[in-house]
This record gives sequence, structure tokens and C-alpha cells, in this order.
Amino acid sequence: MSPILFALLTAGCIRSSAPSSSALTVTVTMDSALAGSNKVAVSWTILIKLSPDYFDVEKSQDGISWHSIAVVKPDSIAGVPFTYTAFDLFPVRGANFYRIRVKDLSGRTTFTPVKTVRVAAFCNMAVYPNPSSGQVNISLGQVPVNDWYISLITLTGQIILQKKYSRSNIAVCLPVNNIPAGNYILEITDGSSKQRKRLLINHS
Repeated sequence: MSPILFALLTAGCIRSSAPSSSALTVTVTMDSALAGSNKVAVSWTILIKLSPDYFDVEKSQDGISWHSIAVVKPDSIAGVPFTYTAFDLFPVRGANFYRIRVKDLSGRTTFTPVKTVRVAAFCNMAVYPNPSSGQVNISLGQVPVNDWYISLITLTGQIILQKKYSRSNIAVCLPVNNIPAGNYILEITDGSSKQRKRLLINHS
């Protein structure tokens, strides 16, 4: 499975209109490292000594509405440069936007440039048990972009079962007790994205 990579890996600086903005200059680099499994690592580096109240890692799915995924207190004894890292444990398929909101001790708030990571497919999708006799558990591993479909397809291409699920369901149970034994393709469709898994149904 392809690793999750940040599409934009340039450094940027926080900008402030306050007279002392130079004291708030922070270089932010969104790390391209995959933090294991389906986590996204968000890293930012302080190049000069400053005393922020906190760093708030914010995320958006549309670049307009933002929510906090981690609040990091600064290390008061750390030298410079110094790198902080937070993790997004639940990236979604498609575009994930990130920025760092910095609040200083005087109450001023500044933002870093927005960085983007695109997730092309479901991470850690699980289908079990396989072989199955009565039911199949399907876990997407992350929130889908749209409502999604499960299709059970024979090796000759015939669709014998299809179900639709809301994007709020990331784990479902598919009954297969009435499906004839044999080898099948389990296809997961989320918008234009499709993934397939081989499934053996065995009632013996």
C-alpha cells in the first residue's frame, strides 16, 4: 500500500502584522514521513527562540472549516532549532489540510501556511474472517469521503450482492450465510475509488 505523503513539502513562516512579528518567525515543515499504519505526522520547526503560549494543530477537509486535532505546549528549555510533532490518527481519503495556529502569551494568534496531504485509498482496510461461513466483518480503517458500497462479485464478474452504507459507518457486518460456497471478489467503492479483496465462502 502506498504511504501517505504530503503533497506540499515547502517551508513557510508565520506572519504577523504586529510590530514584533520578527520574534514570531517560525518555519513550518509538514513531514512527509508516514507515522506507521494510517497516521499522518505533522511537524514544525522553531528556528529562533520565542515563547508561545501553545501550538494548536488544526485540520480541515475543505480548507474552509477547521478543527483542532492536537494542542502542544512549548518546551521552555528547548534550544533552537527545535522540532515538534503531532499526529493525525484519522486521516480521510482524499485531501487533508493542516495548519498550525500559534497563540503567544500576549493573546495574539498567528497561522502557518496550509499544507496538504492526499490519501488515495483506504488505509488498513480489514476483511475477516476469511474464509467465512456466516458473516464477514469489514472495517475501512478510516472515514470514507462519501456514502460507500460493498459488492460481492463472482470470479466471472456477476454481482450477486450489493449494499450501500452511510459514510458514518466505517465498520459493518455482511451476512453471507445464504451465499453459495466458493471464491468471490469483495469490492469496496467510495466515489471514484475502488478496492478489491478476495473472499472465500465455505459453509462446511
